[in-house]
Amino acid sequence: MQNRIFTRKARDRSALYLQIAGGLRRNILQGIYAPNEKLPAISKLAKEFDVSIVTVRNAVAVLEAEGLVERRQGSGTYVKSNEASTRSLHFDTSFRSLLDHLKGRRAKVLVASDEPLTPLIHPKIGKLCGPYHFMRRIHMTDTTPYAVINIHLRKDIYLQNREGYDREMVIPLLAKSPEIAGGRMHQTISFTTADPETAEHLDLPVNAAIGDVKRVITDAQGAVLYVGNTKYRGDFVNLEIDITIDEEFQK
Repeated sequence: MQNRIFTRKARDRSALYLQIAGGLRRNILQGIYAPNEKLPAISKLAKEFDVSIVTVRNAVAVLEAEGLVERRQGSGTYVKSNEASTRSLHFDTSFRSLLDHLKGRRAKVLVASDEPLTPLIHPKIGKLCGPYHFMRRIHMTDTTPYAVINIHLRKDIYLQNREGYDREMVIPLLAKSPEIAGGRMHQTISFTTADPETAEHLDLPVNAAIGDVKRVITDAQGAVLYVGNTKYRGDFVNLEIDITIDEEFQK
């Protein structure tokens, strides 16, 4: 069993049940609670988190609404086997894995603008060649907002398929564009906390843990086609990287 996830000083009491739900969700997605495993009793969880039984019940209700757990009459609450393996976001160095992650996802558009907005990137990563079309979106699973993303897409590419880019995930469409041939994607991942606006969009307490991911896609000449700044719910993120051990290391 994990140690207590939260401390009294760190908690926003107005959203206590959401923080408890976030901790339990993270344990489920990381495999600490396995599929079909029974969760500890409500009273035990209340003691573990040092909160009321009502707070834990509300937290479990959130997970039940998300399809992560199910209550079995007279038996308890169990992790469902059909959702836990698909909710976690795995980041690695493969562009294909990113496309697989975005497959079937949906987005809610918050802001779109044709005003000349310039993304901020280091010149070593790519050369800006705007103007760029700006979009701000929330990415969703079936039931939960899991990411807020600011997108700068080169305007001439956007205009080639305006309807598609307005409606669908941007990177999978961009992957089909001839401009991307021979290009590359630079990805930076850091971990921080949610500001009030991000917290509201992602249904999180202020200062909850989030993953902050910046992706820059360039063409074969290093011209920037796409810049995406994405803030992910921290309880949805798993950073997994395979590192090869060079045989020369042991010599």
